[in-house]
Amino acid sequence: MSAPKRRKLTQAQKAEILRRQDKRCTICGEDLFLPVEWDHVTPLSMGGADDPANIQCLHYRCHRQVKCKADARALAKAKRLERFMETGRHRNRKSRPIQSRGFDKSLRKRMDGTVERRRA
Repeated sequence: MSAPKRRKLTQAQKAEILRRQDKRCTICGEDLFLPVEWDHVTPLSMGGADDPANIQCLHYRCHRQVKCKADARALAKAKRLERFMETGRHRNRKSRPIQSRGFDKSLRKRMDGTVERRRA
């Protein structure tokens, strides 16, 4: 299966996205300066749409150092979970009750923290 073809943004769409963001980077919040990158908020590989509502403008450095790394991590985790669910291993796990280390039943602990022998 090939990746969906990305559409080019028109100048009007780019201007609308910049206006929507108040000409600020959505990651660091600082004013945008050149070079800028146009990024999908929800990546296409994770089911994001290829329309202007899903596109944001970021600084080059914010996009490369923050957004791309986070997207790669999220995509890898989604693939791991998908593989895990396909193999059926999630159904084979048996939950066991938590084992206690045991305690002397002849003693009791009061609310103030003192320990005393139980009365028979």
